[in-house]
Amino acid sequence: MLAAMRMEKNENNELRAVRQLLRDWVRWKRRWRPKLGYPGAVPYLDNILPTIDSYSEGEDYDEQIDAATMREVDQAIERDLTKPQRIAVYMTYLNETGQAVWRSNRVPREQVRRLRDEAELALIQALRRRDVRL
Repeated sequence: MLAAMRMEKNENNELRAVRQLLRDWVRWKRRWRPKLGYPGAVPYLDNILPTIDSYSEGEDYDEQIDAATMREVDQAIERDLTKPQRIAVYMTYLNETGQAVWRSNRVPREQVRRLRDEAELALIQALRRRDVRL
């Protein structure tokens, strides 16, 4: 019983971490994502690592780590979620961080919440596969 309680606590911590990553991802996406007319994840660019041309301070490294994490979250959303799950994540988290402009008259709110919950659980597994620390 104690082991089950520890597993449940760990899952709750991971779910909280994924939700915080999604909030950070929305802010990052709004700020840094250029609209160039190509899909969110370009397969041939996935494995290209950035180079460091000069010495940087600690803050620069933190920004690079945060940007790399956000790119992994973005790829996980684009590739590992179904389209309805992606839409539910967008509707939920874009409304949470900005004005409530993402609505659907066709999909009830209960269904959006259910799809969002499924997406968050799927993202835990996807981010584990991508070695993102939760």
